[in-house]
Amino acid sequence: MEKNMEVNIAFRIWNQINQLESILWDRYRDEFLNLTIEQDDKNLSQDDRQDGNNPY
Repeated sequence: MEKNMEVNIAFRIWNQINQLESILWDRYRDEFLNLTIEQDDKNLSQDDRQDGNNPY
């Protein structure tokens, strides 16, 4: 494939992904934030349990 054509296709794909990200963020912002908080809480809980298993 011609290099310029490859760069053009890559740029268009990147641009479409950015547009999709913006649309998804606008639509699901609150849900994404809640999922992030839940995941952080879960990770902290797992870290605390692992620390409790460490005798040192």
